Amino acid sequence: MLNKSKKNYLITGIASGFIFLVLTFLVNMDIFRSIDYQTTVLLQEKLNRIYDFPFSLITLLGSSEVITLLVAGLFLWDFYKFRKIRLGLFLYLSVYLIEILGKKFIFHPDPPMVFNRVAIDFNFPSSNIIRTGFSYPSGHMARSIFLLIIILFMINRYKKRRTIRILSQAAGYFLICAIFISRIYLGEHWFSDVAGGILLGMSLATFSLYNW
Repeated sequence: MLNKSKKNYLITGIASGFIFLVLTFLVNMDIFRSIDYQTTVLLQEKLNRIYDFPFSLITLLGSSEVITLLVAGLFLWDFYKFRKIRLGLFLYLSVYLIEILGKKFIFHPDPPMVFNRVAIDFNFPSSNIIRTGFSYPSGHMARSIFLLIIILFMINRYKKRRTIRILSQAAGYFLICAIFISRIYLGEHWFSDVAGGILLGMSLATFSLYNW
């Protein structure tokens, strides 16, 4: 018999995974072209260019190398404390496989260079590994969401002080919103790419918690 928390994780994982598959189908059908274009134009028109650098820095800190090191650190700490290898570690690695498949087989061209506003002339090696000309889904967003959900889960489970839990949740949600906006604003991803990344990361992370 599943307890309430595990049941909620399972339902959330299945629901977000199903919506991800539906979104993937619609993206491949080119349903989001107008919405994607208009969202990028709107953000770049409404936000001042002073955001170029901070958004570029957020993107750099959310790169594959940084997020993967943080995720690995969390699972290593958990293994040291409980002597268990969690399924979530392997689910996290599956983000890379799904990202590669999406960017190889889902017809969704990258945003054109005219939208590019990246202000930091540095990239980690991972940014050059998956170059197919297609951009769905955003692995950047998927990995960030995965990390956030695992961190919030651990804080809620192991930190007793309610203030710490509330502040960590607020900081986490703010950071995810900033990453979401930055990926579109910088012209590195379309709205549908980032939405797909959120659903993918949420699905894999909640399945991880179901098995915790």
